[in-house]
Amino acid sequence: GGGLAWSGAAAGGLVYRFDVLKYVPYALVELGGVAVGGGELTESAIDPVLEVGGGVDWLTSRDRSWGVEARVAGFAGDTMTYSLSLRRTMRWGFF
Repeated sequence: GGGLAWSGAAAGGLVYRFDVLKYVPYALVELGGVAVGGGELTESAIDPVLEVGGGVDWLTSRDRSWGVEARVAGFAGDTMTYSLSLRRTMRWGFF
């Protein structure tokens, strides 16, 4: 047993933004997988994960915003994770 344990996750999905002037609420659904191995685990494993969440962005200018987002992720087993995050966004280009 012992040793270095590792994990990684990847997900892709859909985000729908309800664009309303200064405040931009959105909802998301993502499907992906999480891989774990090493440490006390006898073999590596990849399990599916489903993430749902939402948030709101506050537009401070045409190319800058900040926001808050909450997510719930459920794995194939009995593990669920919850996250709350803050972010700052800078946009450039034509889109």
